[in-house]
Amino acid sequence: MKARIVLLAVVVLFATGGWDCFNENITVPVDVKFSAAYPINAGPNLTFGGTKSIVVREGVKEAFRDDISEGHLYDIQVRVTGAYNGSVAGSAAVNGVTFLTYSGKWSDFSEWQSLLGKSAFIAPQAAGVNELAAVLKNLSPYDIVYLSGGGTLSGQTPVPTGLAVEIQVLGQADTQVN
Repeated sequence: MKARIVLLAVVVLFATGGWDCFNENITVPVDVKFSAAYPINAGPNLTFGGTKSIVVREGVKEAFRDDISEGHLYDIQVRVTGAYNGSVAGSAAVNGVTFLTYSGKWSDFSEWQSLLGKSAFIAPQAAGVNELAAVLKNLSPYDIVYLSGGGTLSGQTPVPTGLAVEIQVLGQADTQVN
């Protein structure tokens, strides 16, 4: 008997407009990801670096871009591509503020090394992490950030072709779903 009364109450609630409360905007998190790869020139030069301009919202699925509000940083990752018999050390910066340093054997970075994963090969830099967090917190439609990276290799010379270092920033942003 109780089950029938509850069922009847739910049916009456939905039939009289009680369902509207479930149709209002709902805030859900969506992934924000941006990255930059820094190719390393083949030859005797053991240094590399560069700056990439990135429109942050392009790292969000297109269906959600117009409804993005506050974002949050949750991880920073580094990896390398190509085969090299030596070591790599470097740093990454956003808008000129260093947010990460990294150092280790090239092979240590063949898989993503992550701050969230507490990698021993990368170290966050507080001022730059704060800058990244501020960029994500204040997302606007046309925000452009400058992601810089660079470093040095040691070991094998000349440097073979096909090498690169990739930096990836992962975050989440709130969006409204109707």
